[in-house]
Amino acid sequence: MRVTNLMINNNLIHTLNRQQFEMQQIETQLGTGTKISKPSDDPVGAANQMLLRTRLRETEQYSRNVQEAYDRLALMDGQLDRVGEIFQRMRYLAVQAANGTNSSFELKEAVAKEINQHLKALLDIANSKDATGRPLFGGSVIERDPFLPVYTHLQEKGIDQGNALVGVQYQGDIGVQMREIERHEKMAITIPGNRIFWGTNTSIASNKDSSNYVAQGDQTFKIDGVELKSLREIPLMISLIRSTQRR
Repeated sequence: MRVTNLMINNNLIHTLNRQQFEMQQIETQLGTGTKISKPSDDPVGAANQMLLRTRLRETEQYSRNVQEAYDRLALMDGQLDRVGEIFQRMRYLAVQAANGTNSSFELKEAVAKEINQHLKALLDIANSKDATGRPLFGGSVIERDPFLPVYTHLQEKGIDQGNALVGVQYQGDIGVQMREIERHEKMAITIPGNRIFWGTNTSIASNKDSSNYVAQGDQTFKIDGVELKSLREIPLMISLIRSTQRR
């Protein structure tokens, strides 16, 4: 093959153009601080870059979720520490009032008033909220206080003792708020108030006589969010629900 001056010149020009193009790419990378400015620069690298950015955004969100969970659980832990301190004080007052040497009416009245104040403090703790105004112990209910106080007016020996806290009504639910802390992994950031402050006997009743009812086969229904898939499970689950509510 004969090599002419024209071919040599063309190869030289092609080489110079390629080097100039590569030089422009390097200058662009230095100026922008990025190696890939468009997918055609490196298709494989661009795909990996997109996956990395997606993963970084996910990790940042998981980190925020973990921080939110930590802050909320730490706040709940602090409130429960206060509950423990109040119980210790109320226990001391109860022992003091039961002491035979402290039988005066004035002392017992003072103890009763202090215990009533402690009960109100417990109510305030049970209805406490986080920095965003959401109740800590309301389950998944966030639009109202989870515990509604019940008061009664007391009089003893003709002396008006004012209103006393005699009970509460739980207005929350048994739901648990969850936060995703990793792919396919979640953790609870709330504890329903009925599991901490509230307990009552629960019965299941019907306004229809079902004593002679016979199901044609297995059925599925829910009680307090617990799904029952078989008739054979019903007695066991009802017993479980009752025992849980009594705690």
